[in-house]
Amino acid sequence: MISIEAARDGFVVSVGGQRLLVHGRRSPCIEIGRAEISFHRGRGGLCARRKRSSWLSLRDFSVITNGPELTVIEFGGILRMSFHREEELLRLGFECSDPSWNLFRIRLQAQAGEHIYGLGEGGAPLDLKGRSKALWVAEKGRLHGGRGGRLAAQFRPGASGEKGFALPIPAFVSSRNYWCALDSPAWSVFDFRRRSTTTIETWTLPSSIIVGSRPTAPETVRELRRVLGAQPLLPSWIFDGICLGLGPGAMAEELDAALAAGVKLSSVWTDGLEAGKPGAAFLRPSWDCAAGPAFERDLRPLVRLWREQGIRWLGFADPYLDRQGPLYAEASSKGWLVKSPLGGDYILPVAGGHLALVDLTHPAARAWLKGLLASSLLGLGAAGWLADSGGLLPADAVLHSGADARLVHNLWPLLWAGLSNELIQESGKARALFFAMRSGWLGSGAFLPAVYAGERSLGFGAEDGLPGLVPAALSLGLTGISAFHAEVGGRKLGQARQGKARECLWRWMELAAFSPVFRSRSPGAGDSDFLVHLARMSDIHAALKPYHETVAAEGQSLGLPDIRHPYLHYEAEEELHRRDWQYLYGRDLLVAPSLAAGAELTEVYLPADDWVHLWSSRNFHGGLVTVDSPLGFPAVFYRSSSPFAALFDSIRRTARRL
Repeated sequence: MISIEAARDGFVVSVGGQRLLVHGRRSPCIEIGRAEISFHRGRGGLCARRKRSSWLSLRDFSVITNGPELTVIEFGGILRMSFHREEELLRLGFECSDPSWNLFRIRLQAQAGEHIYGLGEGGAPLDLKGRSKALWVAEKGRLHGGRGGRLAAQFRPGASGEKGFALPIPAFVSSRNYWCALDSPAWSVFDFRRRSTTTIETWTLPSSIIVGSRPTAPETVRELRRVLGAQPLLPSWIFDGICLGLGPGAMAEELDAALAAGVKLSSVWTDGLEAGKPGAAFLRPSWDCAAGPAFERDLRPLVRLWREQGIRWLGFADPYLDRQGPLYAEASSKGWLVKSPLGGDYILPVAGGHLALVDLTHPAARAWLKGLLASSLLGLGAAGWLADSGGLLPADAVLHSGADARLVHNLWPLLWAGLSNELIQESGKARALFFAMRSGWLGSGAFLPAVYAGERSLGFGAEDGLPGLVPAALSLGLTGISAFHAEVGGRKLGQARQGKARECLWRWMELAAFSPVFRSRSPGAGDSDFLVHLARMSDIHAALKPYHETVAAEGQSLGLPDIRHPYLHYEAEEELHRRDWQYLYGRDLLVAPSLAAGAELTEVYLPADDWVHLWSSRNFHGGLVTVDSPLGFPAVFYRSSSPFAALFDSIRRTARRL
């Protein structure tokens, strides 16, 4: 139920029986402001600073329209706020005739004891209550070879120190069973530090703010996902085993070694050729390399051979051109590249070369790039691809559309995902094709079959290593992104020769086996120990295919994420809100990965239910338990009442021993 009621010197807006907005002259809920936003080259690269900002609290108001479906309130002749009632949703719209007001702030009502989740990809602590988080798409490790995401990634007010994520989503859910989504493309900050209010700030007037409330947590998350857009269903073949990355120059040897070791393969993937000087770390897609035609000629018979073996091929693509490649001159001469504010093409220095950006706001440029990808991917027989680098648009770029790049940067991943999605839809094989991205924004879920965490370190660091994957998956799941994974081993898999790195790699495979998508790069044909462990975990992942398919189907029918925060099904258990490193995979599997070096025991909090430890068949009835978790045997439990209990027990009996 949505209500707007008069109050002393103001009004109160309630959604689902909970107060959302309280406005009065002494405590206005809306502020607007003006600021100069300037760019400078700082330690983090290209940064934006808000200078000479001034704020105006909107106190005086008048009701312009008040009906059962629409209420319009005008604040001092400056701003109009409309309240659209749409079934169980409330959509707030904003209009301002003076474009010089480029700052916006709104205060929502909050409660001291609630838990806040979401805002897309995040880290620990998972609960955002008591914290503040800025949102700006920021891919790591791409520009200048650094981890700060120079030039494009950093857009922050001076020395705020706020760290970016590749897939932020300006939407959150509350344990009070309401959700809120901000439709704004600009740099934004969500401040949950105060007990009684939540403040949302964005550097433009938002298109809308949408709020919904449902009686239960699953219904709340389902409604949010419905409004933001549900992910397309994963193709069934993705559950047949691992998607194994093959290195240039050794593809046949690496694949033969994996098959000889008994690794279950659903597909293989390649990410291009080495560019620039020998030993360069950066890989370019084959369609953009000088050696591209020869590479494709060599790859074509391999793709046919793999398909005969029941193995699909995934390619790699991004919306950028190598300045030394064969396509740059054509795109530049036709004005199809993003421009620099100083004139000319915007060139981004990377390890091993320089990149130019195809202007996705230019219809002809977009069609040209789409044709190139159709030829080099679908034309070669690809079953899908990794659509990389969707978050590198510099905030000071000049676009064909004339739009302010500061307001397009966060939308750039949507433009890139939309192009890939169109390729799949127009192929006539939408149910059989797959692509994944590591960047996104509000609305990405409607395009992306899967997302992946990029540039993770091979280590047990909570922020950038293996442990950060669990809170990232849970946070994304609570804001509408269901199928999430990370490339096993991250960016340093080849360095995992011994010690903690080796142990972390083993644990990473264990986590991947109990998740929707299992993807890794090959460490080389000679690493037999790696292949033995990979074979075991790929066996388990493939054996779970009936369960994977059911979980994916539930994502479509019930609107619940594949990797779920346990509180979604056990709302009464407060202890679950303090557990950031365990998750439900679907309804029936509870997984607590080993995320610390040398850990042979794992402590797990089991919700009140009847659980069976996967590896020992011991029964538990909830509460805090500790179980053995040696390498190859992560702490996994299943509900004894699950219709898949027999399948889970068969995994215990048939999984190969180490």
